[in-house]
Amino acid sequence: FNQMRERGVRPNVVAFNLMLNIYARVGDTAAVMRSLREMHKAGIPADRASFNIAFKSLLKSADVTGASTLVKEMQAHGVEPDAVIYVAIIAVCARAKDSEAAENWL
Repeated sequence: FNQMRERGVRPNVVAFNLMLNIYARVGDTAAVMRSLREMHKAGIPADRASFNIAFKSLLKSADVTGASTLVKEMQAHGVEPDAVIYVAIIAVCARAKDSEAAENWL
């Protein structure tokens, strides 16, 4: 990824999603969120896959607040949550053992 930039190749959404997926798999939620912000700054709109990957990371960390914030960020970028996203949010709540938050998303 860094080599792409060093060689003057501008990463696209596919390259960013690959990095997001790597960060999510190793549980580095902070890097996932940082990369989403970096995409936005670079003028590369995050797509539904980008946000799905971010939710995968939040699920691992059981970050209910982060999931709620991410939904708002999605909507601000014109991506409306679908059934997959709602299931992911509820799964984050379940992992955090926050049944009240899960019920609020139903």
